[in-house]
Amino acid sequence: MSQFSIRYNPEEDIIRVEMLGEFDARMLSASTAALVEEIQRSACTRVLMDHRQATPKLSVVEQYRRPEIGANLGVPRSCRIAIVYRKSHDSYRFIETVGKNWGFMVKTFQVAEKALESLRKPAHLATPPDSRE
Repeated sequence: MSQFSIRYNPEEDIIRVEMLGEFDARMLSASTAALVEEIQRSACTRVLMDHRQATPKLSVVEQYRRPEIGANLGVPRSCRIAIVYRKSHDSYRFIETVGKNWGFMVKTFQVAEKALESLRKPAHLATPPDSRE
């Protein structure tokens, strides 16, 4: 069973999204819609997506469509998104590339502290999009 939680931490000004268990495109869209609501409520544009305890069940086409779906659901391109994932799920690198092609500021990490460091930096000092962590 999959589930997600979304919490805004005002001290660090970061929205944390945690996915647990196996998830499909429908569950991912539900979490994205809830994220958009939190972005609007908090006016926060820094997002940490923690997928280390999650297993994506997305086809290549569904992976490819994630940025389009996110845009349609209202994810602002001004958001800086850091996704933390397990090495065994390298499909996130593909999602990162497609997201950048759609104009999103998204970066993937396998170490949570590196993702947080990236989000804590001022936007103009953030890690260049083509570097790898």
